[in-house]
Amino acid sequence: MRQALLLLPLLTACAQPYEDLAKLDFSEVAYESEHVASDDAVIQAVDTAVTCPDGETARVFFAFRSTLEGPAPAALVLHSGAFDYIVEPDETDPLAGIHYRADSRLTRQWGIAKVWETLGLSRFPVDPEEGSEGTLIATLVDAGVVVVLPSNCWGDQWHRADVATGDSVDDLGPEGFLRQGGAFAQTMMDAIYDPETAADAGVRVPVEVNLDEVHLVGLGTGGRGVADLLHSPANQSRPLRSVVLDSTPDLVAPFLADRLQWGPEVAGLETIHGAALSTWDAEGSIAALAAAGALPDRTAVLWSSLDTQVPVDAVLPTGLAVAGLSGGQVAVDVLKEGTVASNRDHGLAADTVLYMAEGATAD
Repeated sequence: MRQALLLLPLLTACAQPYEDLAKLDFSEVAYESEHVASDDAVIQAVDTAVTCPDGETARVFFAFRSTLEGPAPAALVLHSGAFDYIVEPDETDPLAGIHYRADSRLTRQWGIAKVWETLGLSRFPVDPEEGSEGTLIATLVDAGVVVVLPSNCWGDQWHRADVATGDSVDDLGPEGFLRQGGAFAQTMMDAIYDPETAADAGVRVPVEVNLDEVHLVGLGTGGRGVADLLHSPANQSRPLRSVVLDSTPDLVAPFLADRLQWGPEVAGLETIHGAALSTWDAEGSIAALAAAGALPDRTAVLWSSLDTQVPVDAVLPTGLAVAGLSGGQVAVDVLKEGTVASNRDHGLAADTVLYMAEGATAD
């Protein structure tokens, strides 16, 4: 969540200027990187009926092996970095004011850029502190998993304000635009479990899914979206084979306790959550689910005591709560500098996918 107000270069890939990416036909391209072993790995991209704050359509990506025959395992992966808000609003244009980020993260192009980075295919990263190489995504694809990667262009950490009821949100609110990251994540859950309910959003998983082998992954702040999905009544009867969170700042109390250091982040959290922010730790977090014994048996929390992007107390208590469960859940301090280590370390990615598939960890 750090790196605010830094001027970061826009992503480019395959030697194409980034501004041309949205114009290219990405209906299906080969998934080629040093970490992908399969020669039949592909990436599909679909423009949906869901709208970004800039008025453009949000895009979802599917990474899988083209020769894969269903029903196949699937993993819904919520990427990191979706956090932005308008620090100084412009009354004439909700998106024209000064942003928390130097480059707006409230656009379709940013969402596409971030997924491309998560796949390990960016030449100029959006979040260089992650050092993302796409190792986790590549390992999942090689293992025969259909990876579903929605792009978040709403800067809301995948939060859905109405998660307790599951109702849709139509009110634009005081910001003058709609934040739909959580709703988009829910749409993709629906697309996996009940394709007909997602038809209106224009999404379809390209391979039939084995509903007994569905995994949910949150990278960085994407883990907060995972928490919302797990708390939602719409998903509580849906079986999940595993849940994985890597470097997720699950708790907000450490941010609130040190506004001198985390003031801009707190302002954004307050903008996104409103008054409900005060109850997040007790009611909306992964830690709350652990306390209630409501996490799947295969739940892994990966974190690093060397991660400087978030306060350690935003992650450590959640890890301890998960590690204290007796159903096979695990919490691991990976002891690596940087953040979201599973998507840049091949060995850690392999161990993570092994745990997701078999509930086993390497010795």
